[in-house]
Amino acid sequence: MSFEGKVFILTGGLRGIGLQICQALQSKNATVVIIGSSIENSISALKSRGLDTALVSYHSCDLRNDHEIEDSIDSIYKKYGAIDAIIHNAAVINAASSIDISTSALDLMYQINARAAWLLVKYSFEFLNESSIKQVIGICPPINLDPSFLGSHLPYVATRYLAGMLFSGMAVENPSLRINTLWPKTSIDASDICNIISGSYEDMSKHHRTPQIMADACLCLIENQAFGQTGECFIDEEVLRSADINSFDKYELKPKAEAEKTAIFSYGEENSQDEEEDEDPFNK
Repeated sequence: MSFEGKVFILTGGLRGIGLQICQALQSKNATVVIIGSSIENSISALKSRGLDTALVSYHSCDLRNDHEIEDSIDSIYKKYGAIDAIIHNAAVINAASSIDISTSALDLMYQINARAAWLLVKYSFEFLNESSIKQVIGICPPINLDPSFLGSHLPYVATRYLAGMLFSGMAVENPSLRINTLWPKTSIDASDICNIISGSYEDMSKHHRTPQIMADACLCLIENQAFGQTGECFIDEEVLRSADINSFDKYELKPKAEAEKTAIFSYGEENSQDEEEDEDPFNK
């Protein structure tokens, strides 16, 4: 599949997994539009991250605002004449308990992690159907209703699971599109993902990988038309194995002393304080 001239909308594309996905798409000569709230000197922000502004642009959009999302998608389509795929990576992470979290913090996670996912598909549906790719990929976890999972940082986990439910349900409602989710099997060394939700029933606490594996898996899904699937909860390693990639050594990181704190069920209080708690954390 040729990516040249194809238009991808990416949320949360300025760091971590989102940035790796953006760089991977750029390497394929794709056109990438990162959307997020207003930042100073977006051109400089893109260049400082090694992004080619001939291929990658930044479009200001408050993902909490349905009108701005609709206007942004319309504007991008009018400018480029196409929208071929959407990758929703933006997320707000707050590991507070349901008792400790504020209403405004919970609302923010709901708006960005889940509601924005629905709005992105709702307003891009018509344009995506004109494409040969017509894919939506949400970076969110498979749903595990084990109470021990739900009880670990419930507000955050609940909004992430709701996003997965929305993507899965929209795939059924809109069979002309391929709408799937993607999540890592192991913990990822990236600031835009929360490793308190495991992508495996195995104990992966000793495995720590670079965000490049998620970018490679994302491109693999796009190149292979999601293997003909829709409504699936894909795991990065399994996606790559499906494409006959069976060695993952290049993604592995040496165990860190702090890695255990980010493993499932042991996300320490110090980590929750270090996570994104400013008003617009999803844009970075």
